[in-house]
Amino acid sequence: TACSHTGKVVDELNTCDDSDGDDISVRGTVTYLEENLVYQYEDVCIGPYRVKEGSCTQGTLAVDYITCPSSSRCREGHCRFVRP
Repeated sequence: TACSHTGKVVDELNTCDDSDGDDISVRGTVTYLEENLVYQYEDVCIGPYRVKEGSCTQGTLAVDYITCPSSSRCREGHCRFVRP
């Protein structure tokens, strides 16, 4: 099944794909297959200092809450360096 947003194929052999590979400095998208339906999850900010980072674990979506480094803030789903 091809995902119309990314064009990536998720099937019974490739059940999960993380576009940013757990990189908190990049807003990523996890595309995964669950019960024969294709879903997408985008990384999001949880307040100004934390990112809710999606990843793949055992072929499905996993979510971690990660605090941005002290010199950065979370904006638009990723940690960005902020100049003093």
